Amino acid sequence: MEPYSTLVGKLAPRLAAKLLGHGAGTEGVQLFATADLPALVPVGAGGSNPYGRPDLPEGPPVARTLSRIRSPDGYFVSGMWDCTAGTLEITFDFDELVHILDGEVTVRTENADHVLVPGSVAFFRSGLVTTWRIPRYVRKMYVHRYPHHNIASRAVRKLIRLVH
Repeated sequence: MEPYSTLVGKLAPRLAAKLLGHGAGTEGVQLFATADLPALVPVGAGGSNPYGRPDLPEGPPVARTLSRIRSPDGYFVSGMWDCTAGTLEITFDFDELVHILDGEVTVRTENADHVLVPGSVAFFRSGLVTTWRIPRYVRKMYVHRYPHHNIASRAVRKLIRLVH
């Protein structure tokens, strides 16, 4: 019988491919142009936004996302995200690197406010709690790095999104 770590190492990429849609066509170079992307997909059920705060005067913003690049093991994902004006509360369960392409956002952390405008690049560590104030439409390119132990919770999130 194979050791547990060897078995997990062999199964993780296969499970990611089956459960998360990763694996097919992800070998080698993957390219996408930000200007040639298809329509982004609303986050949440029926276009609802799980991050939004409907109690604020500007109402809940609508966020959309489109993942374009995935590593074969599913732990590295890149794509586009955009959002209408409003306020979001986001707690990161992965590391994220962003490059703001359009619009503006003020990201509040425990220690400071950070204004991101076109050309800004920022890193958000896993576990960070933030509030995003978006005065007008914002669009970013993102890169996510998921913790290796988090594949089960990512699969559950994917299943929940599919059900909704």
